Amino acid sequence: MQGNSYRCGLQACLRLLISLLLWVGFAIAASAQVPPLVAPPMAKPAAPAAPAAPAPEPVAEPIPVADVAVQGEATMLQIRQLDNKGPVDDLIETAGNELQALARGVSLRSSEMRRLLPQNASIDIIRGLQQEWRDIENRATAITRELTRSALQIDRNLAELEKTATQWEATRTAAVGEAAPPTVIERIEDVTSALAKTRKRLLERRTEILSLQSRSAELGARASQARDVLNNASERAAARLLYRDSPPLWTIDFWESSIDSFSVENKANLSSQTAALITYASAYSRNFTTHFMVFVVIVALLYLTRQRMRTLANADECLRRTQTIFEMPVMTAIIIALLLSSWFYPRPPRTFWVVLSMLGTVPMLIFARRLIEPHLHTMLYGLVGFYLADKLRALVAPLPVLSRVLFLVEALLFVVFLVWMLRRSGKRSGTPWAQIKGWRKIRLVAWVELVIITAAIAASINGQVRLADLVGGTALASAYTAVVLYVLLRVAEGLLQGLFCVPPVSLLGMVERHKPLLTQRINHWLRQAAYLGWIALILQSLGLLGPLFEYARSAWDASIEIGTFTPSVGDVLTFILIIWITLSLSRFSRFVLDEEVYPKLQLERGLPYAVSTMVHYLVLLAGFVLALNALRVDMTKFTILAGAFSVGIGFGLQNIVNNFVSGLIVLFERPVKVGDTIQMDDVVGRVKRIGIRASVISSTTGAEVIIPNGKLISDRVTNWTVSSKLRQVTVPVLTKPDADPAHIKTLLQEIALRNPLVVERPAPEALFVRRAVDVFEFELRVWIAALDQWLQVKSDLMTDIDTALRSPPPEPQPAEGHPDVSG
Repeated sequence: MQGNSYRCGLQACLRLLISLLLWVGFAIAASAQVPPLVAPPMAKPAAPAAPAAPAPEPVAEPIPVADVAVQGEATMLQIRQLDNKGPVDDLIETAGNELQALARGVSLRSSEMRRLLPQNASIDIIRGLQQEWRDIENRATAITRELTRSALQIDRNLAELEKTATQWEATRTAAVGEAAPPTVIERIEDVTSALAKTRKRLLERRTEILSLQSRSAELGARASQARDVLNNASERAAARLLYRDSPPLWTIDFWESSIDSFSVENKANLSSQTAALITYASAYSRNFTTHFMVFVVIVALLYLTRQRMRTLANADECLRRTQTIFEMPVMTAIIIALLLSSWFYPRPPRTFWVVLSMLGTVPMLIFARRLIEPHLHTMLYGLVGFYLADKLRALVAPLPVLSRVLFLVEALLFVVFLVWMLRRSGKRSGTPWAQIKGWRKIRLVAWVELVIITAAIAASINGQVRLADLVGGTALASAYTAVVLYVLLRVAEGLLQGLFCVPPVSLLGMVERHKPLLTQRINHWLRQAAYLGWIALILQSLGLLGPLFEYARSAWDASIEIGTFTPSVGDVLTFILIIWITLSLSRFSRFVLDEEVYPKLQLERGLPYAVSTMVHYLVLLAGFVLALNALRVDMTKFTILAGAFSVGIGFGLQNIVNNFVSGLIVLFERPVKVGDTIQMDDVVGRVKRIGIRASVISSTTGAEVIIPNGKLISDRVTNWTVSSKLRQVTVPVLTKPDADPAHIKTLLQEIALRNPLVVERPAPEALFVRRAVDVFEFELRVWIAALDQWLQVKSDLMTDIDTALRSPPPEPQPAEGHPDVSG
C-alpha cells in the first residue's frame, strides 16, 4: 500500500513538473513575437454578439460606524425634504375638489347637449356650449399636467429613497458584523424605519395622484369628444343656415306637430333646468355666501365714499357733476358684484347666466335712469324690456315652437318700437333727441336694425329659424349692449372727473393746469374703446369674430420678401406700432418733465430744454432699437452696414453730422440756450429752438432765421443774456456849447427814469463825453430787461430827449422870503 501511494505521488509530481515546463515554453515563444512565415487566413466576419447581460448594480457602500450619527441626521433631513407632504396633499385635495366640480359640469353639459341638439339648436347656443366644453377641457388638461408633474417628482423621490435605503441596509449588516454598540444599531434601525414609512407614504400619494390623473384625463377626453360633436353640429348649422330647418308657419304640419309635443317638452324642459340649477346651487352654496359678503363690503365702502364725496363736493364744483354716481351705493354695489360673478361661480349651467343677466337689468335700469337725459327714458325702458324678453326666450330655447312664436312677437314689437323712435326723433334740429351728441349715428344704427329685424321676421316665418335667431338675436342684443356701454362710459367719465378733483391727483401740476385737455383725451380713448367693444360683441354674436381672428393671424404671419430679408406682416406692423408708441412716450415724458419736474427744481435757464431734448433723443433711440428687434433685423449685419456706410456718411453727410454733434455740444455746454438773445453778423433775435441739425432764431424784424448748429460753435456769437437778462442801451446826445452840463445830465437821467422799460437797478448814467468848439457830446446809458425792444427804447429816449432840448428852459423861481422887485 505504501509503494502504491509512493508511486502515485511521484507520478503527480512528474505531471506537475511537465505542465510547468510546457507553460514556460509557451510563454517564451509568445514573448519572442516572431512574425509568421505565412499570412494568416482572412478572418470570417464575426457573428452578431448576443445582448450583454445587464451589469449588476453596484453594491452600496456601508456607512462607517463612526459616521452613523452624522449621516443619520443628514438622512433624516433628506427624508423630510423628499416627503414633501404639504404641497402634494394640497394638490391632491385641490385636484379632487376641482375634478368633482368638473364632473358635475360634464354631467350638466351632457344633459344640455342631449336636450338641445336634437331640437335644432341655434348657432348661438352651440357656440355657448362649445365655449363651456372648451373651458372644461382646458381645466382638465391643466389638472392632468400638474398631476403628471407631481407624479414624476414622486418617482424621482422614490428612486432616491430606494438608493438611500439600500445603503442603510448595508450599513446595518456591516454594523452587526462589526459588533457595533447597541445605540448605533438602534440609530440605524430608526433611520431604516423612517425610510420605509416615507416610502410607504409616497407610494400611497402616488397611487392617489395616478387615480386623479386618470379621472382628469377621462374628463378631458369626454370634453374633447363633446367639442367634436358640437363642432360638427356648428358646421352643419352654418352650412344649412340659409336652408329651412323648420316648417313654415303657414303649413299645417308645423301647428299639428307643435301642439302634440308642446306639453311634454315643456314639462321636461322646466324640470331639467330646475334640477340643474338646484344641483349647482347645492354644490356651490359657500360661493353664494362669499359673494354676498363681498357685496356687503362693497356697499359699506361706497357708503363711506359717498359721505366723503359729499364733503368734497361742497367745496368743488366739478365733483357735483359726478356726485350722482356715488348717491346710489346699493345699486352700484349690485352692478359691481354681478360683474364679479365669474370669480365665484365656475362653470355654471347656461340657465344660471340667463337668470343672473336678467337680475342685472334692474340695477342697470335704475342706474342708467339717473345718468341719461329725461327724454331718453322711454327708449331706455323699451330696450331693457326687449332684452328681458329675449332672455326669457332663451330659457325656453329647448322648446322650438314656443321659442319661435316668442321671437316673432318680440321682433314685431321691436319693429314698432324702432319706427316710433325714428318718428319721434325726426330730422328737425329743435327736438331734444337731436341735441344728443352723435344722434345721427344712432339714427343710422336704428335704420340698419329695422332692416335686419324685418329680414329676421321674414326668415322665421319662412322656416329659417336658425338664421332668424342669429340675425334677430344679434340685433336685439346689440341695442341693449349699446345702452350698457353708454352707461358704463358715463360712469367712467364721471369717475375720471372725480379722480382729477381729489388729492393727490388734483395736486399734480399737469392736472391743475391741463385738466380739460387730459379729460378730453382720456374720454376720447374711452369712447373709442366702447365703440370697438360694441363692434367686437356684435361680431362675436354673429360668429364672425373667431374667423376674423384666424384670418388676421394668417395675414399677420404672412411673409414679405424684400431681397434676402423676409419679414412678416406682423413684424412690419409691430415696427410701426413701436415707433408710434415711442413718439407718444417721448411727447408724454417731455410733458411730464415740463409740468411736474422742472417747476419743482431750481434749474438754470436753458437746462430744462437740454434735458428734455436729450430724453427725446434717448427715447427715440431706444424705441428704434426695439423696433428693429421686432422687425427681426440681424443687428450684426446692421452694424456691418453701418460701418460700411460710415465712410460715405463721413464724406457725403459731413455737414449734417457736424451740425448734429454741434447741436449736442450746444445742449450740454449751453453757451446758447433757448430764450437767449444773440447776435450773429447782422442777425439779432431770440433763440426759439435748438434742433438736431439747425437752430431757429426769431429775429427782431419778425422773421425766423434758421442757423446751422455748426455756426453756433465755430463762428462768433454775441449772447446778450448769457449771465443776465439785462441789456445796456446807449443814446448819444449832442448840444450847443452854451448848454449847462449839470442841467443836461440831470435832464437825461430824469428822462431815462420816466421810461417804463428802463430798470432802476443798475441806475441810468448820464456822461459828459467830449467838449468840442461848437458842440458838447453827452451819452446816456440805461439798462433794460426787454431785450427784444431795445430799439424801441432807444427811439423813445431819443424822442423824449429831443423834445426836452427843444423846449425853453424853465424860468428860475424866486427864493422863499424874497419878493420879486423887478419892474
